[in-house]
Amino acid sequence: MNYWKNEKNIEFKKPKSIKFIRKKEVQNKYNKLKEKYKKENIDINDVIKKDVFKKNNSNEKFAFEACKFPYFLENGISHYILWCNPQYNWKKTLPLIFKNEIKKKLGNIEFGWFENEVKDRSVLGIKHFHIFFRKCDISKI
Repeated sequence: MNYWKNEKNIEFKKPKSIKFIRKKEVQNKYNKLKEKYKKENIDINDVIKKDVFKKNNSNEKFAFEACKFPYFLENGISHYILWCNPQYNWKKTLPLIFKNEIKKKLGNIEFGWFENEVKDRSVLGIKHFHIFFRKCDISKI
């Protein structure tokens, strides 16, 4: 089935009719990491701040990277995350600002994007968006 026609039309809020799942092995790896963090009392927000914003320039407003635990998508679709640096206040930011940032990263590539509902988020302290686009030469991004 061709899901791309649905994914590329997602903008900001995911329709309830679209359900994303991970491959079993990806979901198991994800669950084990969350379990480890819980057992060791590690805050996922701190891990992301360190891994995403400290390794790059910590003053950058955004970080764009491949999703480490991607959803199971049809062949040829990439799943990335746009992380928003928590040192900035994003509460009153218009969705257009985020969309424009994605466009800066992808250029004229067709994409879909959304922010999970609060109930579906495993990372609550760092605003982030799921980005989907057809695979291309990633070196150009």
